[in-house]
Amino acid sequence: MNWDDTQYLLALGREKTLRKAAQQLYVDQATVGRRIAILENSLKCQLFIRSNKGYEFTPAGYQAFLAAIEMEQAALTLQNKVKGFDQQLKGDITLSTTDSIAIDFIINAIRQLRTSAPEIRIKLDVTTALRDMTQHNIDIAIRNIRPDTPGLVTKLLLTSPMGLYSSSEYLHQHGYPKTSDSLAGLDLIVHAPMVEKSPDKLFGLAIDKAKIALLADSSLLLRTSIKNGVGIGFLPKFMADIDNLVPIFPEKDFNSNYEIWLVTHADIVHTARIQMVLDTLSQLFSVKAV
Repeated sequence: MNWDDTQYLLALGREKTLRKAAQQLYVDQATVGRRIAILENSLKCQLFIRSNKGYEFTPAGYQAFLAAIEMEQAALTLQNKVKGFDQQLKGDITLSTTDSIAIDFIINAIRQLRTSAPEIRIKLDVTTALRDMTQHNIDIAIRNIRPDTPGLVTKLLLTSPMGLYSSSEYLHQHGYPKTSDSLAGLDLIVHAPMVEKSPDKLFGLAIDKAKIALLADSSLLLRTSIKNGVGIGFLPKFMADIDNLVPIFPEKDFNSNYEIWLVTHADIVHTARIQMVLDTLSQLFSVKAV
């Protein structure tokens, strides 16, 4: 089993469907299916079976998957050690972040890098999921949760208090909330995981009588919906300021802060191109610090 075969085995084993595996590998579904069939033929055993959950491992397939993970880890360790000696301001850097942060910060960082280090190319991985940096070959990540994985270097870029916000148009049409401890009757836009954790209250405010207009799975979707007058919702102050939103209950302390963390690998942090990108990002975020 060579390294190329390993990538197809890992992708299908992790993603469970040909479509998702193909998206991860930037190929079509037929290619994934064909390469897995070739691998099974060369190993003379079946690696996957189809189920209602997608592609599941056979016992032999799972053992091959574990071996593939070891190969991947060895390759990444070697790659990161080599990167650590690279002091040239050129090459690819894979950066993982959310859509909202990409628009607010990363695009500006890339524009600056085109002047300061034009031979650095950013490969942007935009997702709401917390990527495993060892599995997805991510060089730099920007997250709102500090990871505790060994071998990672973290830096707090920004801390911003959470608040309740609306567009001026929405308040003009629907009026200002009459009480500061309930959102009864208001159109609420909510980050979906928040409702799953607490279906009756958000940041101490009762929402059982609110009209939930939208459950959003990304901060950009949530922000854009509030900005366009769909309803009101909770956002970190720096995002609301960017979108010129109106604070509701500005005197109220919701006792919650939104954090943004910069994350990279300890063994590549001193690489010239990594350090250049880290410094550029740190400077951009310091301007927005609240």
